[in-house]
Amino acid sequence: MIIEKCIEQGLRAPDFEQNANFIITFWRRGENKKKINITEKVTEKVTENQRTILERMNDNPTISAEDLSFILGISLRKTKENIAKLKAKGLIERIGPAKGGYWRIKNRDL
Repeated sequence: MIIEKCIEQGLRAPDFEQNANFIITFWRRGENKKKINITEKVTEKVTENQRTILERMNDNPTISAEDLSFILGISLRKTKENIAKLKAKGLIERIGPAKGGYWRIKNRDL
């Protein structure tokens, strides 16, 4: 339920860690000063899943592929394939490492 509520609010799903203690890490919203209206601005041919990925990345640039997979209701592998296609079309790019980085929507045709 915690994961669902975080994702509903556009936040990254929390990390759960259990060793001697139980730790939950909640993530804040990433700074995204310039939001783009994806629905109106994408001129490239994209699938519904790809459009949803773009919208969620626009709302939460730090969203993970795992979170996107959960939102879309498709496998992680298929989610990563859709992300790769969006990169190949030049619509998105990853800034920074897998942990601590963020997604940037490119302004080429947006």
